[in-house]
Amino acid sequence: MEKIQREFLIGCMLGDGNIKIPSGCKNAMFQCQHGPKQIEYNKWKCELLSSLGSKFYTYIRKTPNKKTNKFYEANITATKCNKELTEIYNMFYKNKKKVITREILEEFTPFSLAILFMDDGSKTTQSQYGTYTIASCGFDSESLSIFQAFLKDKFNIDTSITYDNRIYIKVNSKNLFEYLVKPHIQKIPSMLYKLYVS
Repeated sequence: MEKIQREFLIGCMLGDGNIKIPSGCKNAMFQCQHGPKQIEYNKWKCELLSSLGSKFYTYIRKTPNKKTNKFYEANITATKCNKELTEIYNMFYKNKKKVITREILEEFTPFSLAILFMDDGSKTTQSQYGTYTIASCGFDSESLSIFQAFLKDKFNIDTSITYDNRIYIKVNSKNLFEYLVKPHIQKIPSMLYKLYVS
């Protein structure tokens, strides 16, 4: 597995990515699902993981949207089972629960941060200046504390954890955050809507 693929997987596993060991397989596979607005982004993911036997496909979701009651199309990138993915699976899952550890974050780079943000990040208007949040709601408080300390130590990004377990990028770190992720997001123009700057 290439270094950039590992950096991608680390970032995506903190976001929308899922690594699992299917029934009957001894090794793990990666899967990531997005909606129509992120279709080009997911196709890009599939291409990045092509050496891992990735495939891209679309389908109509089985459950309707809660607001519109309509059935929308989703798209998925999925790989073949691979022993290197099993290694990453074992890093992330402790007693079948996905966690964030310092070991995982040793391979977390600005590219990983950009992937995480494109997966689960959004603008916020809570401040008159506008900044960003990352929906990290699936992790427990210990994992989020580890990640929060890492962002400060590694990138000097100041954050807080919201009442619903989102990571809030403080306004004083907004420009630094944009500086780190923008070069990577620019390579996927359809995802620039996530940023205040273009």
